[in-house]
Amino acid sequence: MKLSLSLKQAWIALILFTVIVPSTVVMTWYGHQLYNDQLNHALIDERKANEALRDQIELEVKRLKTLLINKSDPLSFLVDKANDPETLKNINTLLRLIVERESAVNGVIILSTQADVIAVIEPELGLSGDKLLSSNTLKKVDTHWGFDKTLEHPEVVIPSLGRTYIGSPVHHEDDFTFVIAVPVGQPAKAVLIAEFNVEKLWSADTYKKHGIGIEKMMSNYILDRRGSLVTAIEGSDYKPGDLMTHLAIVRTALINTEWSTDMSYNGVINQPVYGTITTVPILNWTLVSEIIVSEVTQPIRAQLLELILFTLLGLAVFIWLALHLATRTIKPLQLICDAINSVAQGDFQLVKIASGLREFNTLSSNFNSMTTARKNAENSLREREQDLAVTLNSIGDAVITTNAYSQVTRMNPVAEQLTGWSLREAQGLPVKTIFPIINAATREPIENPIDKVMSTGDVIYLSNHTTLIAKDGTEYQIADSA
Repeated sequence: MKLSLSLKQAWIALILFTVIVPSTVVMTWYGHQLYNDQLNHALIDERKANEALRDQIELEVKRLKTLLINKSDPLSFLVDKANDPETLKNINTLLRLIVERESAVNGVIILSTQADVIAVIEPELGLSGDKLLSSNTLKKVDTHWGFDKTLEHPEVVIPSLGRTYIGSPVHHEDDFTFVIAVPVGQPAKAVLIAEFNVEKLWSADTYKKHGIGIEKMMSNYILDRRGSLVTAIEGSDYKPGDLMTHLAIVRTALINTEWSTDMSYNGVINQPVYGTITTVPILNWTLVSEIIVSEVTQPIRAQLLELILFTLLGLAVFIWLALHLATRTIKPLQLICDAINSVAQGDFQLVKIASGLREFNTLSSNFNSMTTARKNAENSLREREQDLAVTLNSIGDAVITTNAYSQVTRMNPVAEQLTGWSLREAQGLPVKTIFPIINAATREPIENPIDKVMSTGDVIYLSNHTTLIAKDGTEYQIADSA
């Protein structure tokens, strides 16, 4: 079955398969690519922010270590005379400056290489370094700092060998602390130890200052080497000291494998997040940064929505223009088709197409010229037909005309009278039906002269002994020619 479409349907199919479908496919593919690219850029920004914060933490630790090393230089000249009250006063002054200038410092202490307390500034114990320590006070200090002379503590042993020591985080009731111990003098005459509060060093406000080009809500927290939470998390129910190994990202960090940043999971604020992990080598801790999925995807989706709306607007304008052009194409053709039908029915009205298209204007002009020419030709033919009819009807002899198949097409009144057939009855019948002729003498049928004319092309005359048998049986002696 052959498919038949109207011009309008063809236009619609053309727009659908050459514009709408390809545009939809391209827009879908491009939108998918754009979404992935924008998401990758956002996750790269998150990674950079995480690494920048890691670098800031390392720099801060290095600064504190450098601070203690710088303070240990003048102390190296004083510890030999620590029994002198005036010298001890100077030592305590230097230690107090460290506590006063660094808000994250809980306290500082100087120990001999045998772990004996030389001087201590400990606000929590009320020790400000303005008096000599009694034996009971020294016991309190040893208990508070956790020193046991029967054990070799790394924060004493390692600095005694001339190296800096950074301790593991220690969980207290409400916070985490860690110590930095540096040697005093070369070779070491004593050990300078400072205890730092982790939360005061890297609070939630501190985290927010180190984003790289992203202003999205991020949760940053630090884990120790066991996977325990070291810092507080704003907006979360987790507290320092909580074990976080139930999170896949934490388990990944503990086994030191790669974490896919585009994999979402339920984060510490109980929302779907993307996570990034980096190791803080100087502390052997892990820094985790989490960003809410919606904070990343919502701007991308908004951008995609704008792109889609803009594309759809462009498509709508294009389709409107295409349909407008189709209408201006179809309407003139419909007018021409209607005019052709009218001409076929004898109505020779001229058409006027105001399409604005040169080709249709030419078609309209040519069609009108053709219509006028046909009208004139039909009028001329009609006049000749009328002249022929008048002439035929005026002839005194009977006249019958046929087509190439010997079928009657015209008869004059005399022929109707002789044959007994009216033109209406005879029209289309074989001529031998209405014009049966016989030999008057033999009464045998005579071959129809029209057949001879068709075969020979010559003028045929009948003999004078020819008889015509009319419809009612009346016989006429005739002489004829074909």
